[in-house]
Amino acid sequence: MAIKTIIVDDIFNTRALLKQLLTENGYMVVGDFEDGLAALDFFYEEKPDLAILDYNLNCTKDGKNYTGIDLMKDIKKIKSDVKVIFISANAEPSIIKNAVLQGASDFIAKPFNLVDLIQRINKVCKK
Repeated sequence: MAIKTIIVDDIFNTRALLKQLLTENGYMVVGDFEDGLAALDFFYEEKPDLAILDYNLNCTKDGKNYTGIDLMKDIKKIKSDVKVIFISANAEPSIIKNAVLQGASDFIAKPFNLVDLIQRINKVCKK
């Protein structure tokens, strides 16, 4: 059975590239979103197995900046075993360490190599 996947990134071209790459490699992309809060609403309905998130989300929740870490925490409350992979240009060691400590399965820096990217996604999903 295909792994249900959601993509959240504010850059359309990144979402399109990820969607194509994942689909070509047997993943079922059930949603792609520019906005983290829209993705969270969708997550309640679909409960994907894999979430690929940008670390820097350009949205606010309750008057505060809503980050990829916040989204990850919220979706893990809905489905605790969801695999989360961050993809971000903001890949400082302290940010990567924090993301992994908070529950991320991997953190991939932009720009990324497509072969490396799919290998790392497959490894996280044990595919």
